[in-house]
Amino acid sequence: MTLRVQILKNKFNQSLGLPFKELLPPSAIEQALYDLKIKYKKRLFDPIVTLWAFLSQV
Repeated sequence: MTLRVQILKNKFNQSLGLPFKELLPPSAIEQALYDLKIKYKKRLFDPIVTLWAFLSQV
Protein backbone atom coordinates (compact mmCIF):
# COMPACT_ATOMS: atom_id res chain seq x y z
CA MET A 1 0.00 0.00 0.00
CA THR A 2 1.42 3.41 -0.90
CA LEU A 3 2.03 5.95 1.81
CA ARG A 4 -0.70 8.21 0.43
CA VAL A 5 -3.28 5.42 0.52
CA GLN A 6 -2.23 4.50 4.05
CA ILE A 7 -2.56 8.12 5.19
CA LEU A 8 -6.07 8.35 3.70
CA LYS A 9 -7.05 5.04 5.26
CA ASN A 10 -5.87 6.21 8.68
CA LYS A 11 -7.71 9.52 8.26
CA PHE A 12 -10.97 7.75 7.39
CA ASN A 13 -10.60 5.34 10.29
CA GLN A 14 -10.22 8.25 12.72
CA SER A 15 -12.85 10.49 11.13
CA LEU A 16 -16.28 10.96 12.60
CA GLY A 17 -19.20 11.67 10.36
CA LEU A 18 -18.86 11.51 6.61
CA PRO A 19 -15.19 11.41 5.57
CA PHE A 20 -15.98 11.55 1.84
CA LYS A 21 -17.47 15.00 2.34
CA GLU A 22 -13.95 16.44 2.05
CA LEU A 23 -12.97 14.40 -1.02
CA LEU A 24 -16.23 14.65 -2.95
CA PRO A 25 -17.63 18.16 -2.50
CA PRO A 26 -21.34 18.87 -2.85
CA SER A 27 -20.68 21.00 -5.93
CA ALA A 28 -19.31 17.99 -7.84
CA ILE A 29 -22.32 15.85 -6.95
CA GLU A 30 -24.75 18.66 -7.74
CA GLN A 31 -23.10 19.15 -11.14
CA ALA A 32 -23.45 15.44 -11.93
CA LEU A 33 -27.12 15.51 -10.89
CA TYR A 34 -27.69 18.59 -13.06
CA ASP A 35 -25.91 17.01 -16.05
CA LEU A 36 -28.06 13.90 -15.71
CA LYS A 37 -31.20 16.05 -15.29
CA ILE A 38 -32.01 14.43 -11.96
CA LYS A 39 -34.35 16.47 -9.78
CA TYR A 40 -34.88 15.85 -6.08
CA LYS A 41 -36.40 17.52 -3.06
CA LYS A 42 -34.21 18.93 -0.34
CA ARG A 43 -34.39 16.39 2.47
CA LEU A 44 -32.18 15.39 5.37
CA PHE A 45 -30.96 12.43 3.32
CA ASP A 46 -30.73 14.02 -0.11
CA PRO A 47 -28.65 12.36 -2.85
CA ILE A 48 -25.50 14.11 -1.62
CA VAL A 49 -25.68 12.84 1.97
CA THR A 50 -26.87 9.43 0.76
CA LEU A 51 -23.86 9.08 -1.53
CA TRP A 52 -21.42 10.12 1.21
CA ALA A 53 -23.01 7.65 3.65
CA PHE A 54 -22.91 4.84 1.09
CA LEU A 55 -19.25 5.46 0.29
CA SER A 56 -18.41 5.56 4.00
CA GLN A 57 -20.05 2.15 4.51
CA VAL A 58 -18.35 0.54 1.55
